[in-house]
Amino acid sequence: MQEARTKTEEFLAEIERKDKAMVRRENREENKTYLIWMLALVLGIAALGLVTDKIIMPLVVGADEIVRVPDVVQLDSSRAVSVLRHEGLNPIIAQTHYHEEVEAGHIVSQLPHSNSEVKSGRRIYLVASRGQEYITMPELRGLLLRDARIKLLERGLLLDEVRYEHNQGFPTNQVFVQSKAANSAMRYNESVNVVVSLGPEIFYVTVPDLTGRTLAEAAQILKEAGLELGFKSQSSDETFVKGTIIDQFPMAGEQVEPGAAINVSENY
Repeated sequence: MQEARTKTEEFLAEIERKDKAMVRRENREENKTYLIWMLALVLGIAALGLVTDKIIMPLVVGADEIVRVPDVVQLDSSRAVSVLRHEGLNPIIAQTHYHEEVEAGHIVSQLPHSNSEVKSGRRIYLVASRGQEYITMPELRGLLLRDARIKLLERGLLLDEVRYEHNQGFPTNQVFVQSKAANSAMRYNESVNVVVSLGPEIFYVTVPDLTGRTLAEAAQILKEAGLELGFKSQSSDETFVKGTIIDQFPMAGEQVEPGAAINVSENY
């Protein structure tokens, strides 16, 4: 009985030993398979990186080649377009505007700027000059000086020299001469000279000496001088002959306007 139990235990122990050995073999096989798969994965990734670096990337970079933008500012528009196209870029004249310094038809600015690195085929936006903008000179004659100055400023022009002269046809403070003719072409900030009227020129008459003259003689003398006999009063002075003029106003030698009246005092 005892012997039978011992044999049974030995049999069971042998089975357990064989089972453990089989489990160890299976684990070794699984580890080996895992390592093989991991090695294959690493090799696959390495191969993909190599293919990407040597084949795919050169194709991609070749499709989007990097270009350094040339400087085309100040070039004639057609020349600028030709230069940019030669570099594999796409020039577009986006705007034109007036410019004081850049000749008409030449490039004022570009975007992207020169020396920028861009992909081949990139659009390069250009601004071309229309040259200097010309302004129509306004008519200033007949305007007051203040109004003439304002009109010039509104057009972007400047009032420079102002001279004053008498003029029979233009009232005082009106412009009657301008250095640039109306409707002529002017540039921004260009200067204009004007002559402003002082009104009609007045020629003064020297008052003649009427003392000792009769009223009739005085009237004739004044008429010949372009003057008139004005108010007549009477006073007495024994040093003068009766019926002659002993005083006058304005006094002899003064300057008066033509047609002025000369008042006299007659001795009685």
